[in-house]
Amino acid sequence: MNSLSKNKKEFWLKAIKIYIDVMNTNRIQEVIQAYQKSDYEKAQILAQTILDSGEESPVLYNILGAIYSNKGNNLQAKENFQISIKKFPDFQASYFNLGNILHSESDNKNALKNFYKSVEIDKNFGPAYE
Repeated sequence: MNSLSKNKKEFWLKAIKIYIDVMNTNRIQEVIQAYQKSDYEKAQILAQTILDSGEESPVLYNILGAIYSNKGNNLQAKENFQISIKKFPDFQASYFNLGNILHSESDNKNALKNFYKSVEIDKNFGPAYE
């Protein structure tokens, strides 16, 4: 393969990667929009579909956790927040949301640990101080 062909191949591989990244970002935005419109079923299906395709994002696990929490399924909510925390330890929203569930279950010691971690990550995160 001559150098011109190699450069073209590298160019197209980079272009394809950028396209995939943009498409995944758009898909995550679609999940966020569905959630914000309270279309939880659509948000859940989209988020799970993206995760099942191999794409990972703390936003997706966090939204799934919030959806399960809204449905009263704290076990699955906690599981999704914990996955988010394990895979993306700097994503503060998952600590805060896990703390809320733990607090609702009267596990205040662990709730406080999660609230503190949330503030440690983002000192300006107001709801953690409430």
